[in-house]
Amino acid sequence: MSSGRACARRGLRALAVVIALGSACAPSAGAASVQQWTTPGGQFVAKRDLFPRDLVDGKLVTTVVLPTGYRTRKCWPVLYLLHGSAQGVAGTSAPVSLQWLEIGDGELLHMRIPAILVLPGSGDTWWINNWWHGLRHPAFESWILQDIVPLVTRRLHVCPGRSEHSIAGLSMGGYGAIYLASQLPSYFGSAGSFSGVLSPQSANFLRIFPGFPTYWGPPNQFYANGHDPLALVGNLRNTRIFVGAGNGTPTPGEDTSVMAVFEELEFAQESASFVARARQGGVPVTFDQHGGTHTVQTWFASLSDMLTWNPFKHVTDNPRSWTFSTVATTGKAWGYSFAFSRYAPPKAVVQFSLARGVFRARGAGIVKITLPGGKSVTGALPFDIRRGRVVELGRTPMPRLVGGYEQLTPLSVSVTQPVTGRTAPIDVSFRTTQALPANQEYQVAIASFSPTGGASCTDTTFRRVFQPTRGRTVSVSVVPPASATVRGRWCPGLTVVGVSALERNSRALLGNILGYTIFTMP
Repeated sequence: MSSGRACARRGLRALAVVIALGSACAPSAGAASVQQWTTPGGQFVAKRDLFPRDLVDGKLVTTVVLPTGYRTRKCWPVLYLLHGSAQGVAGTSAPVSLQWLEIGDGELLHMRIPAILVLPGSGDTWWINNWWHGLRHPAFESWILQDIVPLVTRRLHVCPGRSEHSIAGLSMGGYGAIYLASQLPSYFGSAGSFSGVLSPQSANFLRIFPGFPTYWGPPNQFYANGHDPLALVGNLRNTRIFVGAGNGTPTPGEDTSVMAVFEELEFAQESASFVARARQGGVPVTFDQHGGTHTVQTWFASLSDMLTWNPFKHVTDNPRSWTFSTVATTGKAWGYSFAFSRYAPPKAVVQFSLARGVFRARGAGIVKITLPGGKSVTGALPFDIRRGRVVELGRTPMPRLVGGYEQLTPLSVSVTQPVTGRTAPIDVSFRTTQALPANQEYQVAIASFSPTGGASCTDTTFRRVFQPTRGRTVSVSVVPPASATVRGRWCPGLTVVGVSALERNSRALLGNILGYTIFTMP
């Protein structure tokens, strides 16, 4: 064990911990305080998007640990800690959102970390806006960056400046920490991954994680590439990165298993691949590999070493030049905000950059950019912004999207739920708002998923409608798919009905989604 790790664990029993669940007041001097905030997902995450094990007393929560001596008149640095997969930790039946507090016999509370700790809830989310057949929902990434980070800033006295803000996580959370840091680089000055999945498109990970398309879409396509840490290292050039991993060799007293050995060997290799790519890209990265397998002991060893490394060391707040790649529909980078049309999200990785005072936007689509001074400009990519004005580059035609055009008008979709049980058809109707080109058609997709039964009941069925005229109300009756897990029945729980546009005779299953609705099947 390193000396830094030993120092971080010294005096384990000396710290008095006051548990103040639900409290919003500051704790007394000399004591740390744990608070649980109820943080509904709002427009980003619905309760039905999570399993019961992901909730605390049926609620989506964020846990906050205030450091010893916390006072509102003094600002404190903040460290976000993201949990791993529900399947990744043995020996605990606690909600996944409390993973960091429960594992290691509550060791986190004894580490005397001189910072506010924020532990967001949720389940096996991978901390991104899930692809989910193109719906980009549930939107856990947006929930963290647009709801939780501003909430913490409002409620607590967090020091300003990137140097005071860090994010880290274990396993799935290690991936989430690096990815989220890449998507809000002007806020997080450092990020840490402990045994993280940092190359999710590697052949081995695709073999061991068949659910990949649900979260990231098809491998090696734009959405997966736009969430791959290997492809996003350019976003992290001004961010300090700590990568910790075990070497697959159990340490004395480690409670491990054969699977934990294999997992750590895989994720250590992914970590090494990311570190090599990051160093090539000029990212300040530290690789801390030590003994251990995919277990609690290994993750706390990495956390202790990261604390010795100092996640709050000085970094620049305003680099003169930067690049930022994303597939998000909205976001922020270095004082610039962007927002794509709700109905025309990016269909390729988009890159924004600043160099010599010129802001450049590359990719496809129409986007609104809000400049640091508050002025907003809108343009069709690619374009430059010089002295606050858009300079369009040749007005090149926007590329065809899979299954439609960028400017197809949104639809209002209505559904009549079955009244005779889960064997009855679902009646779907929508009113067309424009005539499609001669080679186009509409596609109705119904995806059903049981949040109580996990993957034991899930299926998607499709129904095509050829060339409806403008202004026509289209009605389609869709019967339960014969290929469903429960044959001839809709899955109970979450049901998503979407309408998209496809080229006639296209083999694609979904195109540019024009409208959708969500309901719960009894």
